[in-house]
Amino acid sequence: MTAVATPYQIRCAEIWGGASVKEDEIATPGVHAAIHSSAGGDTKGGDLYYFSVCGYDALTRIAIADVRGHGEAVSHLSDWLYKALEARMNDADGAAVLTELNRMVRSRGFEAITTAVVAKFHRDKQLLHYAYAGHPPLVLGRAGRSWQPLEPPQTSGPTNLPLGIMAGTRFTQETVRVEPGDRLFLYTDGVAECPGPGDELYGDEKMLAALNRAAGRPLDEIRQDIHQDLVRFAGGNLNHDDCTFLLLEVLEPLPIWKRRFLPGRFQSQ
Repeated sequence: MTAVATPYQIRCAEIWGGASVKEDEIATPGVHAAIHSSAGGDTKGGDLYYFSVCGYDALTRIAIADVRGHGEAVSHLSDWLYKALEARMNDADGAAVLTELNRMVRSRGFEAITTAVVAKFHRDKQLLHYAYAGHPPLVLGRAGRSWQPLEPPQTSGPTNLPLGIMAGTRFTQETVRVEPGDRLFLYTDGVAECPGPGDELYGDEKMLAALNRAAGRPLDEIRQDIHQDLVRFAGGNLNHDDCTFLLLEVLEPLPIWKRRFLPGRFQSQ
C-alpha cells in the first residue's frame, strides 16, 4: 500500500514560505494547499510564496509574487521582498500591504519590479479577500463548474500595476464568498509563458484546460498533472523562467459550538 503524505500543518500565528525550489503540501485550519516552485534551472529564484495563520486560527493569509528576472541572479531581491512582505501581512487590508510594498520596491529601482497577489481567507465567514499588483488573476474552481479567473475590476487611472512601476498606483481589494470544497489556483507568469514548439506559449487556455481535466482529483495529483503537462509542452525542462503555482482547497469552517470558547476572535481581526 502506498503511503499518503500528510500536509505540513501551520496554525496559531505560524508562518510558512520563502523563495526556494519546493514541492510540498501545507494545511492551515482554513485551507489545504499543494505547491510547486522551480527556479529556471537554479536552486533559488525570483518567485516567492507565503502562508500565515492568525492567533485564533480563523484567518489564513496567502501571497505569491514574481520579481523581475529569474534564477539565482534575482534571488537576493526575492529574499528581501519576502522579509518585507512578512513584516506587513498582518495588515487587514491587502491593498494597504501592496501600497507599502510599492513604496519599498520603488526605492530599489527598476530591477526590483514585481508582480504580486495577496489574499486572506476567513474560515468562519467563508470570505476570500484578494488584491493584485499586475499579477495573473486567481482562478476559482467549483464543483460542477469550469475554473474561472477572478479578474481585477475595470478602473480608471493607475490601478493595480506591478510593484515599483509608479508611486501613485492605487490598489483595490476585492471579496468573493467561497464554500468548503471550492478550489483556487495561484500562479506566476512562468506557467502561462512556458514556451513550446515554435513561438507557441502554454497560455491561459491550456492551463484552464489542464485544471478542468483534473477537476475533483486530490490537490497533489493535480499539481503533478500540471507540472508534467508543462514539462511535456516545454520539451523536457522548465528552465525558461521561475515557475510557481499553488492549489488550494477550502476546508469546512469551525463548528459554532467551538467558536464560543474563543471570545474576541472577530473583534481582533
